[in-house]
Amino acid sequence: MPDAEIQRQEAMLDEIIDQVLVLDENPQRDDALIQRLQYDLAIKIHPPAEIARRYGFLDTEELRDYLTKHPQVIDGVKKIRALFECEEGIEARMRAKFQYATEELIPVIQHLVKDPGVPIASRVDSFKQLQRGAGMDGMRADKAETPAGQRFVLNILFSPEHRVALSGTVPEDPGSIPSLGSTSIVDEEPDEDVEV
Repeated sequence: MPDAEIQRQEAMLDEIIDQVLVLDENPQRDDALIQRLQYDLAIKIHPPAEIARRYGFLDTEELRDYLTKHPQVIDGVKKIRALFECEEGIEARMRAKFQYATEELIPVIQHLVKDPGVPIASRVDSFKQLQRGAGMDGMRADKAETPAGQRFVLNILFSPEHRVALSGTVPEDPGSIPSLGSTSIVDEEPDEDVEV
């Protein structure tokens, strides 16, 4: 299905979905969404019309009316904005802006990967970036509860008469890997079998 048709269908559905107010009339009963609204208003990264639409208001005027009726929401926005804009908030501001810019560029990278006119090396690099962003590149997350080592297969292709296949496992203890400056990197008894 062409991208233009998909966008038309999404816009048609969004027209209905966006008209539903997702905030509770009583902000005390809807803490999570109220906090997200306050944060979105405080950091001023997204345009007001987008914020209004995101939370189910028809336009910024309706959002303004909601805020006028709920001064405690405005109080929260002011507190978050003060923290966000203070001197110590530079890192948080920069990170938020970089994250938003990165999110905006994901579709661009997706189109690069799918475009047969783009050189294959650029397409592969773009695909790897998409995988990394999705957490699907096999890199271990800092707080993952999995072993540090990951299984891999290394194929080295020689001429047919000298075919060799090596396989192994990265050790869980990185300290057991010999340093580049060591005199010998071969143990007397290897950990893994080598097929020749």
